[in-house]
Amino acid sequence: MKEREFYKDLLNEADNIIYITENTSHPFISKQNRYIIEQSSYCICALQSEKSETIQIIQYAKEKGLSIVNIAE
Repeated sequence: MKEREFYKDLLNEADNIIYITENTSHPFISKQNRYIIEQSSYCICALQSEKSETIQIIQYAKEKGLSIVNIAE
């Protein structure tokens, strides 16, 4: 629940939000995350646990050469 509240707070602070799909099943989220990484120069994340799926997204961002900023550190 703590992560969900943190996510909602981040959305409230965003200047712009782009929705790729409204489907929240895993394959669509994965496709959405890849699209976002491919359009970005930085990966600003809130990684609080190495066991979360977020780590896979961050690894993909690193492979694409993005600078990673973890705001949860």
